[in-house]
Amino acid sequence: MKGYNDHTLEHGDAIYQQRRNHKEIPECKAMVNNFLGKIFIHCFDPKLNQEILNNTEILYKDPALFYPYIQELGKGLLFSEGKVWKKHRKLTSKAFHYDFITNNIPVI
Repeated sequence: MKGYNDHTLEHGDAIYQQRRNHKEIPECKAMVNNFLGKIFIHCFDPKLNQEILNNTEILYKDPALFYPYIQELGKGLLFSEGKVWKKHRKLTSKAFHYDFITNNIPVI
């Protein structure tokens, strides 16, 4: 069985195997794998992605995994959790609302 590096080198895609499996089994909504001792869930279903990403109770952001990015980007919306995440999300959500975007298209 080929590993992560083999697929990356051969296909130029680190998640080639997941993409191929999803094409072969279109009803597959998610796949789980273990990489370097960490469990990763690859979700292919938009509704499942939304449910996971909006639930801060089940979404764990491992500091060891994100540490290099936190050093560069700080603890904004992407890396914050709990009350801080909720506050940042409320502040930014209006900028992505459909009405706000369509009203500002002439400005852009």
